[in-house]
Amino acid sequence: MLDRIPHLDVYKIGVVYVESSAIQTLDQRSILLTTTNTSLHYIHFLQQLGIYMRLTDCGKSIFTGGLDTTNDIDGTHSIYHQDQLAQVIFHVVTLMPNRETDSECTAKKRHIGNDFVTIVFMEDERDFERSVLASKSDQPLPSDAQPTYTLNTLASQFNYINVLVCPVRSRTTTAFQSFETTKFRVNLLVCSQLSYAFDRQEPMTLLGTQLGKFIRNLSVNMQLFCQIHSQGGVYQSNLKERLRQLQRLVDRFGRPIEHVEFSTVDQLNEMDWTNVFDKLV
Repeated sequence: MLDRIPHLDVYKIGVVYVESSAIQTLDQRSILLTTTNTSLHYIHFLQQLGIYMRLTDCGKSIFTGGLDTTNDIDGTHSIYHQDQLAQVIFHVVTLMPNRETDSECTAKKRHIGNDFVTIVFMEDERDFERSVLASKSDQPLPSDAQPTYTLNTLASQFNYINVLVCPVRSRTTTAFQSFETTKFRVNLLVCSQLSYAFDRQEPMTLLGTQLGKFIRNLSVNMQLFCQIHSQGGVYQSNLKERLRQLQRLVDRFGRPIEHVEFSTVDQLNEMDWTNVFDKLV
């Protein structure tokens, strides 16, 4: 049982790319799942989210969130991040292959549809504004103001929160702006079940140098909130669960483990866990 519990918390987060003026209709939504032409800003954004991880190189210690690691079924690479407390795998639609035998993109939907949180990178600022407006309005919008992307675009049972990201284009020049100096707008689309915890939010703006880390941390926190909500307000980290399982072994076979309070991550990492097993004998 103990071997089946990761030593870090694990999170899986979707990433969708929306081209400029993409069309949202019932029979054309698949364009969001089959897009292969992206932008330099989007590529830089992915590089900030984490590292490009070769899926077949992922061992059992690396969490892949259900992505295939043997036959490249879900693509050759994905975006991965790890720190002292967690592993994060990103289900990046543009890194997954398009297959002629899967015109409905079922394989991609299988991953994105089971993610509580999805990052939506939008190229068109008008699309971004319409999506934000639609999330705030209780009334249907005019036909000429329909948003490209809403929570229902890729609807699923677990699609709780979408993090919208959009570059702010200069209105005074057509010259290319570097990712670092470009400003980006960020906003949340939140499902009705979670509206009790979120006030109506205004979009925030930040520079490209800050974007990747901010969006990753925001998405992980939103994912954690969704997990707590889905579990009825109760959540226990993997580390605590491992300690609980150790205590069960001690209660069954050995002496009690001395209670230890951890005030910092460093104290937790520096603990000699072999002492715990010594007390079992």
